[in-house]
Amino acid sequence: MTQALIFDCDGTLADTMPAHYQAWLEVLRPYGIAFPEDRFYAMGGMPTDKIVIELCGEAGRWLDVNALVRDKALAFERKINEVRPIAKVVEVARASRGRLPMAVASGGQRRMVEKTSRRSACSTGFPWW
Repeated sequence: MTQALIFDCDGTLADTMPAHYQAWLEVLRPYGIAFPEDRFYAMGGMPTDKIVIELCGEAGRWLDVNALVRDKALAFERKINEVRPIAKVVEVARASRGRLPMAVASGGQRRMVEKTSRRSACSTGFPWW
């Protein structure tokens, strides 16, 4: 019997991947670093700094990892309005509200998880936190 629900934010409650991908392209383009979409999805869940290190190493470019991580986060934040909820998951949360304890978990930064959750909740009219 289900006693509680824990939802991941990125890719489960909210379809953030297209906005993340566009943010990556924006940040990497000035350095001539390619990031094909299939590779991006294959690296899903990998920490941003690890992606930067891997892509820069492959491209033979040694850039400031912390600066690129920051720039990528800022680029994603500018694209937050593109994020949409994943309707079927939100329906599960909605149906369970008040019946089961629920939480949102993420490997992302709390500030961005909160913004993503608010953005997706606003577009459905349903707060899941």
